[in-house]
Amino acid sequence: MKKWKWATWALSFLVISLLVLAFTPVPQAAPDNCYDVTGVVEKVYVPCCGDVAIAIKGDDHLHYINRGLDQGIDLAQWEQLLPGNVVTLKVIRRHWTPLDPTFHQRSIAAVSLDNQTIYNHILSK
Repeated sequence: MKKWKWATWALSFLVISLLVLAFTPVPQAAPDNCYDVTGVVEKVYVPCCGDVAIAIKGDDHLHYINRGLDQGIDLAQWEQLLPGNVVTLKVIRRHWTPLDPTFHQRSIAAVSLDNQTIYNHILSK
C-alpha cells in the first residue's frame, strides 16, 4: 500500500510539473535573450490567430510574430516586400516545453531588411 501511495504522489508531481512547463509563456523580448537568424524569405503568411509567419528557405522552423496582425503589420505589404530578400530575424530564446520539445516554433522579436528594422518588439533596458 505504501508503494502505491508513493507512486501516486510521484505521478501527480510529474503531471503537475509538465503542465507548468507546458504553459510557461514566451519571455519578453530583450537584447540579452534574442539571437539572429538570417536567410532568404520564401513566403510570408498567417498560420492562425492573427500571427504572422515568415518562412526562410532551407529552414523548417516556424518563425512567427505573435498576434502580428493585431500589432498593425500590413500583411499585403510584407507579402510583396519580403519574399526573395535576405532578412535578419531576432528570435527570442525560450525554455523547453512539452508542447514544442524540438523548438520548432520560434517567436520573432524584430525583423530587419537591408540593415533597416521594419519590425521591433524588443524592450530596451
